Amino acid sequence: MVRQSIALAILWQLVLFTPTAEAQELLGLEEGLPCVEFDVPRAVVAHDISPRGLADIWPDHRLVEVVIPISVRVTVGNVSRVREVAIDVTGPAETQVHDFAPRTTLDTRGLAPVAVTTTNERGRSVDATLGGQLPIPGLEAAAKVTPSISANRTSRGVTTETTTRLPAQQPVIVSGTRESGRGVFFQMRPSPQATLEGQHELRLQLLVRECDESAEFTVDLAAKGHRKVLWIDQPQTWGSQHATIAVRYVVGATPVSHQVAKAVAVER
Repeated sequence: MVRQSIALAILWQLVLFTPTAEAQELLGLEEGLPCVEFDVPRAVVAHDISPRGLADIWPDHRLVEVVIPISVRVTVGNVSRVREVAIDVTGPAETQVHDFAPRTTLDTRGLAPVAVTTTNERGRSVDATLGGQLPIPGLEAAAKVTPSISANRTSRGVTTETTTRLPAQQPVIVSGTRESGRGVFFQMRPSPQATLEGQHELRLQLLVRECDESAEFTVDLAAKGHRKVLWIDQPQTWGSQHATIAVRYVVGATPVSHQVAKAVAVER
């Protein structure tokens, strides 16, 4: 109790003798702190995409695909302080995740490959002199000159080749399964080519029982970042939400806009 009182007294003195902006930053109350809101639909439709032969491998089951749109909005504050949006989607125990998108994605942060140029040059020179006699002034004599020839070969090399060496890549999307395969997690991070704000589509292919007509899925969302409090960089959550989505299974082809690019391959 005494230690806490001393710490508060010291902190109060620091705030009193520190300019307003610096005092707010010291307490973690500086301007520009973001507030993030999420929007999740209450119900979505999953379309049957069962391939031929599914019943031979998984009797009394079918494969469905669902698209869950998630909207992210920074209502106030600096969006650059939001360093990650984490999304966890979990289904009932009898549901198994077969595939999902987006997958883990790496990015070079807009840096271009390093280019190195290589040039090779070669040269050759030849020097020659003719023979004869040269008179010597003041004397009745002449100097004889012997003919000669010389060749010099020179070469020079300059590096000019182009390489495709790439800079280090950083993950902008990290995704995978959770809860023994009945759920999926997504961790989205900003990059020069993408933004965390706006609508994101999560695509899930689920192996469900043929008798099931619908199921409830839970979605947990959190916008995370860091800020300094008392000179210490501490993790911070700028917004979070827990939602429940009703997923209805229907028979019929998947709409073109909701088709998955990769072919469906069912394995035991």
